[in-house]
Amino acid sequence: MANEIGFSLCKLPNGRLTHGPIATGTPTSVGIPVQCPSGSTLYGLFHTHPGSMGVPYPSQQDIKSQRLTGAKISCIQSDKALKCFKLKGAR
Repeated sequence: MANEIGFSLCKLPNGRLTHGPIATGTPTSVGIPVQCPSGSTLYGLFHTHPGSMGVPYPSQQDIKSQRLTGAKISCIQSDKALKCFKLKGAR
């Protein structure tokens, strides 16, 4: 089974997105470094849910991480789909 990968989604002053360092985890988790390139700000988190059992929906840990970091969105890529989610109350 493949390992999860993840990174911070960062917003540049012109509104375009870039990303922070790419992290590789285990088949079931990844520690995403909350780092953005100079001049950009944290906008969201991206990570994969690989394998045939992976679904593009956030786990309870994914939701907790999003809340703790203040990320506005969380994007999850499975083997079949990419979905992004905004937390209730996020701006």
